[in-house]
Amino acid sequence: LPFNYEDIFVRDRWLGTTEIRSVDTSGALGNSSSENPAISADGLSVAFASFATNLDGPDANFAPDIFVHAEAAATTHAYCSAGTTTNGCVPSISSSGTPSASAGFGFTISVSNVEGAQSGLIFYGVTGMQSTPWGLGTSFLCVKAPLERGPAQNAGGTSGACNGALALDWNQFIATHPAAIGSPFLGGENVCAQGWFRDPPTAKTTAMSDGLVFTVAP
Repeated sequence: LPFNYEDIFVRDRWLGTTEIRSVDTSGALGNSSSENPAISADGLSVAFASFATNLDGPDANFAPDIFVHAEAAATTHAYCSAGTTTNGCVPSISSSGTPSASAGFGFTISVSNVEGAQSGLIFYGVTGMQSTPWGLGTSFLCVKAPLERGPAQNAGGTSGACNGALALDWNQFIATHPAAIGSPFLGGENVCAQGWFRDPPTAKTTAMSDGLVFTVAP
């Protein structure tokens, strides 16, 4: 940091990230020290005292002020690394919609650039992230056990091409599988997901996408 002042940081132990909170709405650092932070239970809001005069308009009374820095909840976050398949495919995981404990549908996890005409599935876990080599290939297992497997599916596309795809409506899956790992979900849980599919020429005959971590809404 360019200034020799005390600042306020938040450490996300799940994602392994650290972010500064003693900044103004544009992200500019305070021009004096901040101290005495208090954080909300979800880690999104931080209250603190600051002697900075540039955090919220002109301030010339030379006394500390109280600020609250609130962040919007990050629903999804990609992590880990996808492997490269025999035909040079690099699968990529993404999502659309909002993960919800009660909606019953509307949160689709997708994996693109999958080996065409191969079988695969999407699985998830609730105990955290990892990055463990998957056999002798280039893939990594990004989700800690125990794992819950979604239904097996055919990726479609053309054999030897990278035009296959996998998809799972996670909200629908947990609504129709009450004994699935993590159930019953109430909201606030962190979930990790990943795509798996066949790649017969490799040593382990399978390959993995990157990982996706998301926070479940009520």
